[in-house]
Amino acid sequence: MKKSAAKIKSRQSLSKGSSVSYNFYIVLVLIFTFIVYANSLDNDFVNNWDDDGYILNNQAIKKLSAESVQNIFSSFHMGNYHPLTTLSYALEFHFFKLNPKPYHVSNLLLHICNVFLVFVFLKILIKNRNISLITALLFAIHPLHVESVSWISERKDVLYTFFYLLSLIMFLRFSELKKIQLYLASLLFFVLSLLSKSAAVSLPLVLLICVFFKESDFNYKRYLPIIPFFVLSLIFGIVALKSQGASTQYLTPDYTIIQRFFVAHYALLFYLYKFFLPINLSAFYPHPVTENGALPFIYYASPVIIWGSVSGFYFLLKDKKVFAFGLLFFLFTIFTVIQFIPVGGAIVAERYTYVPYIGFSVWIAYIADKYLQFKGRISVITLLVLVIFVMFFTLQSHHRNKVWANGIVLFDDVIEKHPDSFYAYHSRGIAFYYKNEIQKALEDYDRAIALNDSYGFTLYNRGLVHNLLQNFEKAAQDYTAAIALMPNDANAYNDRAIARLNLNNFVGALEDLNQ
Repeated sequence: MKKSAAKIKSRQSLSKGSSVSYNFYIVLVLIFTFIVYANSLDNDFVNNWDDDGYILNNQAIKKLSAESVQNIFSSFHMGNYHPLTTLSYALEFHFFKLNPKPYHVSNLLLHICNVFLVFVFLKILIKNRNISLITALLFAIHPLHVESVSWISERKDVLYTFFYLLSLIMFLRFSELKKIQLYLASLLFFVLSLLSKSAAVSLPLVLLICVFFKESDFNYKRYLPIIPFFVLSLIFGIVALKSQGASTQYLTPDYTIIQRFFVAHYALLFYLYKFFLPINLSAFYPHPVTENGALPFIYYASPVIIWGSVSGFYFLLKDKKVFAFGLLFFLFTIFTVIQFIPVGGAIVAERYTYVPYIGFSVWIAYIADKYLQFKGRISVITLLVLVIFVMFFTLQSHHRNKVWANGIVLFDDVIEKHPDSFYAYHSRGIAFYYKNEIQKALEDYDRAIALNDSYGFTLYNRGLVHNLLQNFEKAAQDYTAAIALMPNDANAYNDRAIARLNLNNFVGALEDLNQ
């Protein structure tokens, strides 16, 4: 273990340039980050996917008062508990109403702050500015991070990460200086991170590997300060489970335990593959369709591919502590969304990589730093490969920002990537409905129902369209089909009553209103 630490220090001594020059480099990275994401500032709300629920139609943010703040912190919203994120929306609505630009500016500024904090965190932990700088750059521009930055609803990602990294930094400083105020600051930032998004529950596990990485020998006393962090994680984890229990997941397939094992490994393989080759990206990745109870072959091959690839990195990375840190950082920060227990309609999501990809970025930064130390052709080739990666990531991210322009553009892209996804047509139909392009909405709902006639919300939405077109008989039929799938949905009964009134079916309308 001592040998590993010595290797990192020796490379640090080879790193040319003063602290001033590295400060200049990180400032350049921050400016570059702003340039890459600047085109996201012109985007609108994605009014058919969460932005409507979190902001546009969210009455909790429309009034800023002591009572409204209390309500925000004492209630769940859309199956989540992230009151600090909701409060940030309330502040923006108070000053800017429904102008989307300030919301996008906040997301981008938080991302830029996170880039800097990644640099500081790793500089304290690894003591190597080259690795810290390269990791921060990869974190800044990776195309899979666009979803977290360019989608206003993912404020929770960039906000929780901001406090998450501050908590890690304060804890590392505490471990060095033994000042109680640094420890208390770390706890406070952790609580703020938990109040921003429940994914922050992984922080105590990351603290464990940070202590392991820094220390050359095992001493249980160094791990005792982490116990309160685990207690907080347990409390907020229970709250998160309770909040999600309030929202039914109609889109989740019913997999067997064995299938879940392979689905989870496929998700791990997806994230590893997309880190190095972020192409054919999509805002939505539907669950696979099983044939005769069997998943596609790639799912069964995933465990072999993923762990074979990881083994390759084990031999490539000479410093086993760096290897262990990168792998465990990734696994610990992504385990809550890895689909061992499938939740929601997507098998994977690009936003889930926002923090976990720091682990893979450390691997690449370590390898790049190692070969940049060589003289001659090896260092030139390494630099060239790194530049190509950065250019490719930059172009991809800049392009993906445009895809998040609005709900129609976004789901045009999803449909292009997944033409058989009923949910993509369903979502684009909502965007057309809001835009009052009723005929286009009806076409998308028809297509979605042709692909999947067991999703109640699509049937209900098509009923709304038929109602607008005064096709009351068809509207009543769609509401009836929706009620069969969602028997406790009050809106469906209410709207079927309206359709029945227009059909002079007063008895049926009264029954619906009573129900």
